[in-house]
Amino acid sequence: MKLLFASIGLFGALGVLRAGSIRESLQTEYSTGAKLHVSRETKVSMETTSMSFEIDGEPMDRGGRGGGRATRNVHRVDYVDLIQEVSEGTPSKIKRTFEAIEGEAVMGDQDISLEAPLNGLTLLLSRDDGEVEAELEEGTVEDDAMLEGHHMALSLDLLLPADSVAIGDEWEPEDGADLLVALGLDLTPKLFLPPAFERGGGGGRGGGRGGGSGRGMGAGTEAFFQAVDWDISASLLEQTEEYEGEECLVVKIEAEGSGELEEPERGGRGERRREFELGAPASNGRSVMRRGTEIEIEMSGKLLFSREAQRPIHFEIKGEISVESDREFSRGESTMRMQRSQAGTIEQSVTISEG
Repeated sequence: MKLLFASIGLFGALGVLRAGSIRESLQTEYSTGAKLHVSRETKVSMETTSMSFEIDGEPMDRGGRGGGRATRNVHRVDYVDLIQEVSEGTPSKIKRTFEAIEGEAVMGDQDISLEAPLNGLTLLLSRDDGEVEAELEEGTVEDDAMLEGHHMALSLDLLLPADSVAIGDEWEPEDGADLLVALGLDLTPKLFLPPAFERGGGGGRGGGRGGGSGRGMGAGTEAFFQAVDWDISASLLEQTEEYEGEECLVVKIEAEGSGELEEPERGGRGERRREFELGAPASNGRSVMRRGTEIEIEMSGKLLFSREAQRPIHFEIKGEISVESDREFSRGESTMRMQRSQAGTIEQSVTISEG
């Protein structure tokens, strides 16, 4: 009897060991003729929590206007990929139709609809020597740069492991650029144009359909994500989850980023260019000394991978953004220093269906 129970205990332990060592392939399977519908919504809210000014070292009273300035950007993108050719497991020719691209920027009581040059258009994507080439099936775009930088495979593939994994295994995407692509932020400047007044049209600062700062009202948030160094981790959780009737493996995603934002050159009308190098003189005789713009971002989310469809079918992530800027301007013997703190959130959801 003791031998029998010992044998049962041994086989039971081996069974648990085998179950714990089962490995899962989280690689998307593509097939010719498949049609994938991708729907992505991204919401970013930012608020100025505090702001202070000093002139020649003396604080300036701003009459209670030290913070409270809030902006909100919402981007929605729906497109359908008809996979026409597959090579070595990945798409090599795709017909991509942007069924709907909608963006809005809100600042206070101002609500601006962002222009979407690719809305309703169809791109023919093909791979040539590793490079993705895009051409319009019909119609035109004002700037051919809108046709650059598109990707053949699902962007969420970049969050998946290259090899099979077991429950509890962790892996890291290659770099922060993969995270930007996975979130679709690398294509934001091509899918959404800043408001007309920020592009030099619509009658200046107060023209077009609203007024305000371009960074607050337009796309621009992707600059925060590009500026930081990322620490990203992904892991396969033990539990499964049902989504739209499909059993899904659950991948946990965590990302932390910190860094300093490089100030852009501000070009545009006439000689309105500022060199943001330390103490460099601007065209108006004023020099700008940038003390720094520090950014901290923390995000967590989950990716649902369908066993039946063998691809991601849902993704959601949330995070917090903190921005601290400190600038000093000088003209002659006079200096002005401006400090600002901003806090914000980002939310994104992606759904991928076949049909």
